[in-house]
This record gives sequence, C-alpha cells and structure tokens, in this order.
Amino acid sequence: MSKKPLQIYFQHVYAKGFGYQPNRVDCCRFPADWIVFCGGPDPAAHWRGRYETEDQALAFVHEAGGLVNILDLGMTSAGLQRVGEPRSGDVGCIVARACRSVVGAIFCDDVWWTISELGVLPVSARCLRVWRIPECQWSCQR
Repeated sequence: MSKKPLQIYFQHVYAKGFGYQPNRVDCCRFPADWIVFCGGPDPAAHWRGRYETEDQALAFVHEAGGLVNILDLGMTSAGLQRVGEPRSGDVGCIVARACRSVVGAIFCDDVWWTISELGVLPVSARCLRVWRIPECQWSCQR
C-alpha cells in the first residue's frame, strides 16, 4: 500500500524538526508548508524568515495581532477560501484543548494535526478558522 501524501509530509516535517529557525517547522509554518508541499503557493511567504527564536516568534505574533490574523492573511494571499467546516486536507487555526494554545493545523480523517516540541500530534481542538484546499490539487486521502 502506498503512503498518503499527508503521511509523507509528516515524515518530511519530522526530519526537519520543530523549531523557529527557517530550516525547521513551527505551528505557524506547519499548515503553510503543507500547502507548499502539495504544490500550492506559499502562505508564509510574507513572514518566512522573520524570526529565529521563540521570543522573536511570539513578538511577531503579538505585533501582527495574533496567530489567527497571521494565518488569515497568509491563507487569503495564497488564494485559499475560508469555509465553515473542514474536510480532509484543509488547514486551520485551532485552539488545542490540552494546552489551550492557538496553533496552525491540518485536518485529516476527522482529526486536527499540529506540531510541537513533541512532534506531529493529533489534537482535540476547537476550530477558529478553516481554509479550503482545492480537492483537485491536494488531498490527504490520495
């Protein structure tokens, strides 16, 4: 059985590791990199490389008015449409219930996935925003 694109992406993210440096993946770049991985435009183009430490990332998020604003601007600039309900492959901004943190995530098989220092994890979450990834181009189901 061949691997699904999302499984391959998770392996790619695992190899890069969590971090704020440009060669790593944080919770803000996690959904943006998924879109790029699938052949889409880079939603993180306007902020990629603007921070390299956790303190710098937190300052950037604060100055931008929060992670929801950052992701909304990035996803909209990449041409993704905001929708009400996610389907597999879509990206979102969620509140992870366990840590009550706002993070970027990918929805697949009725589960939100995000990244932390522990790796790529499925999380119980409250969804704040969802952006549709065109099914004809990208899917975690293929």
